[in-house]
Amino acid sequence: MPLIYIELSPELKALVQKTGKLYRSHAPLDVLKELARDLPLIMMERLAGLRLDPSTPESGIRVSVRQRSDDEYVVNDETLWFRIYLSEAMEIESERTEQKHLFRDMIKKWFQDHGIEMPNDTIFDFFPGPTYGCGVVNGKAIDW
Repeated sequence: MPLIYIELSPELKALVQKTGKLYRSHAPLDVLKELARDLPLIMMERLAGLRLDPSTPESGIRVSVRQRSDDEYVVNDETLWFRIYLSEAMEIESERTEQKHLFRDMIKKWFQDHGIEMPNDTIFDFFPGPTYGCGVVNGKAIDW
């Protein structure tokens, strides 16, 4: 089951969207909430390409967005941080690297498709499996 955490720096005050010749400024948290809502469906359309378990239900893809508070102190702070955890085992280094790039490219494409500039200091932290867990989501038991 994929778990994706999106964390943004309190210093990120706006994300810029280009529409034609106009530029619009958006609240970063609003944009990232929209991305979070879209990611499960985007991933469902790419399960095989992302090398995810084909039995993964959309309700099993958890996406969380968090904006750090102004009083939180972080050394070497990035503007935007994606942490991607996967339950699927990925034994071969080259496949893990490819999978990491597929996730990064999928998220970058979402920004491009929406005409929004991704911050330059964006980090993609990737944790392939295996991981193990179980529970109930939306009334459906899941086990991985």
